[in-house]
Amino acid sequence: MSDEPNYVAAAKRVLTDALNLECGDKVVIFFDETALKPAAAFSDGARALGLSVHVRNIPVEEQKGYLTTELDSLSYDDTELLIGARAVLTCLTSDSQCSRFRQVLVEQSIAEDRVVGHMPGLNERILGEALNVDYGRASQLCDDLALILCLGRTAELRTFAEVGASGRATGILTVDLGGIDRPSIVSSGVIPPGTWGNLPGGETFIAPIEGTATGTFLLTGSFDGHVLNPGDVVELTFDRGRLIDFDGTDDAKNQFEVRLQQWHDSDPLNYSNFAELGIGINEQIRTLTGRALLDEKCSETIHVAIGANHGYGGTVKSGVHEDFVTWRPSLLVDGQSVIEGGKRSYSRDFWRENIQSVTSDKDLGPSVLLGRSASIRCEDTNDGTLKVRRAVSSGRLCLYTVGDEATSKILGHVYRCLPPPGFNVSLDEIIDHLTVEVKLGGEQILRAITLLRKHGAITLNG
Repeated sequence: MSDEPNYVAAAKRVLTDALNLECGDKVVIFFDETALKPAAAFSDGARALGLSVHVRNIPVEEQKGYLTTELDSLSYDDTELLIGARAVLTCLTSDSQCSRFRQVLVEQSIAEDRVVGHMPGLNERILGEALNVDYGRASQLCDDLALILCLGRTAELRTFAEVGASGRATGILTVDLGGIDRPSIVSSGVIPPGTWGNLPGGETFIAPIEGTATGTFLLTGSFDGHVLNPGDVVELTFDRGRLIDFDGTDDAKNQFEVRLQQWHDSDPLNYSNFAELGIGINEQIRTLTGRALLDEKCSETIHVAIGANHGYGGTVKSGVHEDFVTWRPSLLVDGQSVIEGGKRSYSRDFWRENIQSVTSDKDLGPSVLLGRSASIRCEDTNDGTLKVRRAVSSGRLCLYTVGDEATSKILGHVYRCLPPPGFNVSLDEIIDHLTVEVKLGGEQILRAITLLRKHGAITLNG
């Protein structure tokens, strides 16, 4: 039994608030010798909640065997263990030699009604602090940022560094976000069914349009295996989506140069691709560690990455994906302030559409046939608002609420009237039904359909 009640309390919070598990649900916990105490806390917490708990100890050496033998599937016993599970938790080492096993485990754990919480490198501090968060607040912040990054066309990132007696340096980097056609990804820590997520959560990120990142980024926080000291900086220069140069203070620059050569040697073609722009919102992470999965979630930071973005909605494949975290930057999207000096500065009213200000599409004639999109789903929330749910890659979602609260509830009424993908109903029929059953006006309905169409949630024929 765990002897740390605060760890058990944090574990219970993850199980209920992040994974949405209920009494009687089956949870499978995979762990190794690097995470014995956190795994025990999750096991104790799960039993206290009335969950059906199944644990599997997989030693680090056994995990490494997946790399040396190129195994691509779980053992028969582990596969059997997953049957009927509503949740899978991984309390495993972050050792790169075990990455192949972690990849196989996550991929084979994903199922339609199952949630997978992935926690490589988990320790007591992460459990007690970074995982012990207000998941409702984290979800709301990530929802706001996901909408902004989806609607935005361009972003300007301003980074800052104190440079000795000469004062403050500023880096300015611009990227194209792509608008509604390039989805952002939410990692709030709340994991929807059928998906997986890294825990702790606390970021929203996007793969900007390839070939567009241009300017300088001042790295003041961390990169792989290295945390910059106060006053240290690495200046990264990008041109047309590629990292082309770097400079900085001696120690940080030298450390970065060593790692950069390793990334180059791993993939000379695509290691320098500008892959990601992400915003951290986890207020329980207060210091950086040199581990991207933790550092990129830290509140008051923004990170960019180079290398692969194929799994995040982009088009570039690579064996390299490296995150660079910087402190207290500013971010503008379409000229609107979103982050100022690390603090959130966006106006929700600006980004949340109001149905009264929407101009209905001109091609919405009475004989038009409407149906739900097959690729972009919407789902109701407990308060009646409507969320767009776009699958970006295996187990990765773009998930955000459309419109302000009143608008979103109207959208929900309209969306529920639409037939499933592959079927259509005429606009006249929708209007006739909603004006009688929900008391919506005809113009309100047309505006709602226009908004749903803008976000890709419906199809239009005829």
